[in-house]
Amino acid sequence: MNAVRTMRPVSRLAAGLATTAAVLALAACGGGVGDGPGSAAPDGASLVPASAPVFISIDTDFGSQGWQAANALIARFPSGNKLFQSLTSSLAKNGLDFDTDVKPALGPETDVALLALPTSGNPTAVLLTKPADPAKLDALLAKSEKKPAWKVVDGWYVVSDTQAAVDQALTGSSQAALADDSSFKDAIGTLSGSPIARVYVSGPAVMAELQKSMSQSSTKLPFDLSSLTGNAKLSSIAVGVTAEGEGVRVEGVAKTEGAPALATRKAELTSLVPGDALVYASFGGLDQGLKKLLDTVGQQVPNFDTTLSQVELALGVSIDKDVLPLFSGEGALYVRAGAPIPEVTLVLSPADPTKALATLDKLTGGIGALAGLSGGQSPFTTSSDTIAGVPVKKLSFGKFDLYYGIVKGHLVLTTAVKGIADLVAGSSSLAASPTFQQATQAAGLPEENAGFVYVDLANGIDALQTAGLLKNVDQEVMANLQPLQFLVAYATGEKDTTRFAGFLGIK
Repeated sequence: MNAVRTMRPVSRLAAGLATTAAVLALAACGGGVGDGPGSAAPDGASLVPASAPVFISIDTDFGSQGWQAANALIARFPSGNKLFQSLTSSLAKNGLDFDTDVKPALGPETDVALLALPTSGNPTAVLLTKPADPAKLDALLAKSEKKPAWKVVDGWYVVSDTQAAVDQALTGSSQAALADDSSFKDAIGTLSGSPIARVYVSGPAVMAELQKSMSQSSTKLPFDLSSLTGNAKLSSIAVGVTAEGEGVRVEGVAKTEGAPALATRKAELTSLVPGDALVYASFGGLDQGLKKLLDTVGQQVPNFDTTLSQVELALGVSIDKDVLPLFSGEGALYVRAGAPIPEVTLVLSPADPTKALATLDKLTGGIGALAGLSGGQSPFTTSSDTIAGVPVKKLSFGKFDLYYGIVKGHLVLTTAVKGIADLVAGSSSLAASPTFQQATQAAGLPEENAGFVYVDLANGIDALQTAGLLKNVDQEVMANLQPLQFLVAYATGEKDTTRFAGFLGIK
């Protein structure tokens, strides 16, 4: 069969397909267990043009290992079954049954291709699937009130709102297929295992649309963001979602022509900070990125360099020689439970800690002097103190205090006395925390990386409860938060390729 059919309006397919999409999206939060590196390109990509800027592929083989893994994860949440019941009930209201109407109407792979990014309104998109029972999909489409159009090619249904969109999607003699596009194949092939959901985004198309939107926006930036990337050009982005025994993994890769490799390093501060950190962000080498941003703004914003020189003179510091070196080494920002507010601590590793401390002294003094010159008051008062034998400066802002000093060769800024004292004591480190070890091992965190974020969800939720910050949250919601254990996200890569991944631990 190779004909385009336009169906009579009935009343229920739009809502039915929306609910089906919700079921598929929910399933995509689970996923298949990986079978090794490299993902085969989705078959549906052979039916759409290489110009398609976005392509989404979902495993709709409902008996697959991926669906079994998804169901096992969802079952760990008290309301997991209730959610499925709600979705199937919504289908029933539209005269559809998931098992008898929807499942057999979809093939083992269901894809959505955006043919153009939306400048306004809804994007032009098509749905592609190859059902084992075409009659079931015919029946499902026949219930639509919006007269969908479709064409069947080699058993594949290409469905959209209009015949023009269907014709635009199908590759003709003068069109190259997305499946044959080198950027698409390279990006999708980089994803490991067999994700239940995969998303491909064309870099040039997205960047062109972003630049167009920014040029038409009434809000204008004082400088061109694209100049920050230099000669680097985004080629593609690919993201895959899978499920594993301990939780959900999201993996992605961004291909960028002309981009240098991300600077990676081993995170050593995890052996210094306390093991009860609820949130921990590791970073390094921020001085280079900040310098590039300042140079870019200076080249494009009139009088920026002159204004910056005046600020430097007033504060008594040099941005290039004093401030940026504060961020030259490894850094960590972390949060711990505290009362009445959580403790927030920043640890920096400048090459010269003594000079870095002097720079902070100059900055705090300069800010107070500037406030006085302008006829105002300094936002804080400054005093000297000693915590656990460490000389510190205390900045009092009224409702909270900020302390800074040198601890074990690192510059430390914290909102709590314990932030200094516990670093000095060094009794239990994050690196030795069983939860941190389990989380980073499950996430596959490389020993050397460009930066990572760790969140102890289980203890974090308990801390929020203890502080009374969740007392107004519905008990059913609280019960469904309990299976959440941890979250780890990180980035790494090599020249022209940036890899990023995240793992959500579920008990």
